[in-house]
Amino acid sequence: MDDPSETLNISALYIYPIKSLRGVSLQHATLTAQGLAYDRRFMLREIKSDGTRRNMACYHDPLMVRFIQSLARLDRRDLAVTSIDDADAVTVRFSPTDGSAEKAITIPLAPEIAKLKQTAISMHGCPTIGYEMGPSYNQWFSNCFGKDVELIFVGHNRWKVLGNLSPNAAPTSGVLPSILSTISSVAGLAKPAIEDGHE
Repeated sequence: MDDPSETLNISALYIYPIKSLRGVSLQHATLTAQGLAYDRRFMLREIKSDGTRRNMACYHDPLMVRFIQSLARLDRRDLAVTSIDDADAVTVRFSPTDGSAEKAITIPLAPEIAKLKQTAISMHGCPTIGYEMGPSYNQWFSNCFGKDVELIFVGHNRWKVLGNLSPNAAPTSGVLPSILSTISSVAGLAKPAIEDGHE
C-alpha cells in the first residue's frame, strides 16, 4: 500500500490457543510483540515409544481438525464467551470419527507456571522453553488421539528464529508472531482440496 490514504480491511480474525487445532474467530484482538494475545499459547507433542517427543501439526496429524476450540470462563463453564476480554480459558471439544459422544475439556489460558515442569521445545530448529501441563490434560488428549500425547504451555515465550536461510527468505509460519493472508491466497490454497472432494 504505497498510497497512505488506502486502508487495510480485516475480513476475519482468528487465534489458535492450542497450535494446529481449529481456530477461534474474534471480532477484535490485542496485538503484542509476541503476536495476537492468547494465540498459540499451547502445543501438543506425541510421546514416542522410545521416550522422544514429536511436535504435532495438522499436516502430519489430520485428526487435529476434529478438535474445536472456543473461549470460556473457569468460573462459568456453562457461559458462552464471545469476547477475548471476558475469557480466561479455552474449551476444546473433540468429535470422534466413530460417531461416539463428543468429549470436552476446559484449559486455563494462564496456568500457574510455578507449579509446572519446564521442558525444552524446538520448532523447525528454533528453540524455546515450555511447561508440561500434567497428567490429567495429557490423558484426555491421549484418549482422543489413541496414542501418548502431552499438552505443553508456551505462554509468552516465542521461538528464536535461527537457521541458515537466505536473509531474504521468510522463516516458516510456525514460528512467526502473526500471519496475514489475503482472501485470494486463502481461496487458492483451498481450491486443490475442494477439487479433491474435501471442503
